Amino acid sequence: MNENYGRDTFLSLLEDEGVTHIFGNPGTTELAIMHALNDHPDLTYVLGLQEA
Repeated sequence: MNENYGRDTFLSLLEDEGVTHIFGNPGTTELAIMHALNDHPDLTYVLGLQEA
């Protein structure tokens, strides 16, 4: 059985909509998405160094 995780569905949806960059300030909540980005090379993560 092929497992499909929400994180991969979310990132695939962003790709399908033409998103190329994701901006964020990661914490433990986003850790699964951060790891899944390795499987989505068309998405570039841009680190925000502060929240303000």
